[in-house]
Amino acid sequence: MSSEHDHYRMDLNNWLQSRRNPDLKMEYKTGRSGPHHAPTWEAAVLINGIECGKGTGQNQGIAKEQAAKQALKALEEGAVVV
Repeated sequence: MSSEHDHYRMDLNNWLQSRRNPDLKMEYKTGRSGPHHAPTWEAAVLINGIECGKGTGQNQGIAKEQAAKQALKALEEGAVVV
């Protein structure tokens, strides 16, 4: 995947759907810190309550993309098993 890739949330969702397991539940937890004019967003992606990836960014979408990227890598490499 190239560094320009920005569809990790969709890729992660597709990866989970390909498992054909309706019991797999994905959710994002987000928060922000820093000044109002320049916040830093943090996101974590959880699958069945297991944190699989974390990310940060200038907005919530970027943070979620980074978390999904990390989670997808961990799942594909077998570092996280759900």
